[in-house]
Amino acid sequence: MPRTRSKSKKFGNTELCFHVDPFSEDELVLRQSIQNAMEQTFGLTHAFTYFKFVDKNPQISELKIATATMYASHFKAALAAYSGNNRFSFLRETTKPDSSSEGEEEDMAF
Repeated sequence: MPRTRSKSKKFGNTELCFHVDPFSEDELVLRQSIQNAMEQTFGLTHAFTYFKFVDKNPQISELKIATATMYASHFKAALAAYSGNNRFSFLRETTKPDSSSEGEEEDMAF
C-alpha cells in the first residue's frame, strides 16, 4: 500500500529578495556564497538546501531566489549572519501557495 502525506503550506514556493554588496554577475559565485552561509549557520546538512535564482538586477544589486516555504526562514537567518565576501540584506518575501492540491493527499509510492 503506498504511503500518503497531507499537503500543507510548507510545500509552497517562497521568493526571497536580497540586496547584495558587492554584487557578482556570476551565479556560481553567488550560489557558493549562499551555500557557505547556510553551512556556516546550520551545518553541512543545510548547505545543499535547494534554491533557484529567479532574478538578478546588477544595477541595484538585487538578487531574488526561490525556495520551499519551509526553508525560507533558514535562508533569511543564514544570509543575515553570513560573514563572507558578500553581504546580503533582506528586502522582501513573497509566498505562493502550492496550487497543485490544497488539502489533498500526495501519493508517495516506492
